[in-house]
Amino acid sequence: MEDITTIKELLAYFLRLIYVTEKELSETLPKIKDELTAPDLKEFFGTESEGKQKQQMRFEMLLRLLNEDPSSTSSNDIVKYLVSTQRKLKEKHGSSDTADHIIVTLYYALINYTINIHEEAIKCSTSLGYDIITRMLKRSIQKEGKLTEKLRILEKSHALPESDAALY
Repeated sequence: MEDITTIKELLAYFLRLIYVTEKELSETLPKIKDELTAPDLKEFFGTESEGKQKQQMRFEMLLRLLNEDPSSTSSNDIVKYLVSTQRKLKEKHGSSDTADHIIVTLYYALINYTINIHEEAIKCSTSLGYDIITRMLKRSIQKEGKLTEKLRILEKSHALPESDAALY
């Protein structure tokens, strides 16, 4: 983490975290979609990939409002973890219900991580009086909240039996 000495720098840091997460997800979700077996999950992840591209553009705009260069943003280890886990699942289980369930669960956790960063960014932008940024962040967090609801439903509909030995 870089040296942060002002609330504005902290806000920019949070926005960069969200930006890089959205960017990497928009690149990663189509690959994950191709590995899923359930048609409803394939459809969800396909649609979600397009949504993440739009979110990425919104956060690029927010960074530019703060005179920050989005291209200087470094990679996000959380998304890398999702990708590496998906790769390991494919090696261990191939394309299976078990792999599908674990990917949905991990993606759910990743979206909750993103929501937490949104909440911190909203606190910063509010304290700085950046009304436009605050409104855009609140709109974005609403979309992420709706996404968690969809993921919760998908997670339940693809829940594995507790006796599934592949998980243990």
